[in-house]
Amino acid sequence: MKKLSPVSLPQQGRHAHIVKNAIVPICGWGVIVSLILTGFTNLYSMKYGTHILSFIKHRSDSFHGPVPHKGFQKAPEFYSFGEEYGFQDFPVKRLNEFESSELHNLVMTYIPRRMKKRAKEYIPTLFKFAQKMNVDPLWALSIMWTESHFRPNAKSYVNATGLMQIMPGTVHFLSHKMNRPMGPKLAYKLVRDPVFNMEVGVYYLDYLLKQFDGDYKLATISYNMGPARVRKRLRYGLPVGQKNLYWDKVRRHHNHITRKLNAVLRITPHPYQLTYVSLPKYWPLNHPALKEGRQYDLAERQSPEKRYLKSTQGVF
Repeated sequence: MKKLSPVSLPQQGRHAHIVKNAIVPICGWGVIVSLILTGFTNLYSMKYGTHILSFIKHRSDSFHGPVPHKGFQKAPEFYSFGEEYGFQDFPVKRLNEFESSELHNLVMTYIPRRMKKRAKEYIPTLFKFAQKMNVDPLWALSIMWTESHFRPNAKSYVNATGLMQIMPGTVHFLSHKMNRPMGPKLAYKLVRDPVFNMEVGVYYLDYLLKQFDGDYKLATISYNMGPARVRKRLRYGLPVGQKNLYWDKVRRHHNHITRKLNAVLRITPHPYQLTYVSLPKYWPLNHPALKEGRQYDLAERQSPEKRYLKSTQGVF
């Protein structure tokens, strides 16, 4: 019988098998990647209102599609303090004219250097609680400065604790007023939390102010020596706060903060003044809006009417 020789397979079949095994996975991964990119683009468009490609090419003038916008940028925040005047007749409502970050920076410039780092961490939270409870924020800030010098771990010999130096027993009492009743043990534990300490402290200031019919002096002294002792002195006709060092410290700290802040408010026009169209805008000499630094004498700056009459005669 004749022996058969082995027959070799054609080479093109082997190459076709290799190409088939390489192209199929590549196509599969391409579909998966395209689906992922499409889903990410749709999510980005739903969140920010613009297509991802438009955002990537926002610096180019030669692309088509949805126009990118700035809707995703954070809008400036302002406070809304309701009081017209607060502690020592400071115009609290005018603080609403500043952006919250701008107001924080202004206040920080008046805090002593050795306390700036500590105060910077707590001022925004304190101001939010003051806005929520409609309390003069600079009064609350002066109290916190006097009580603890912005030290969250401060503790007095009578067991007053934290930034606002609140007694655990006072926290236990105020928790029922705030409709968040708690036991003495929990009050002792929470009073050491800086945020909770500030919230209860600002609430206590508001409570005392209402107890004494808006009298800031009596409320401030009561925060230090207790409302019962203040009422007792008033009942017997005794003077309150004549030789009270705590009252003097709070006033001094408040004056230190507001002295320069009042100067800024004096050179900042009220919002309604910016709507005048009949007379030219009046700015003081040192107002930052006077970029060219034009010099006017004191009499002209104190009399906008005189300046207006001169401007009509071509003096300016």
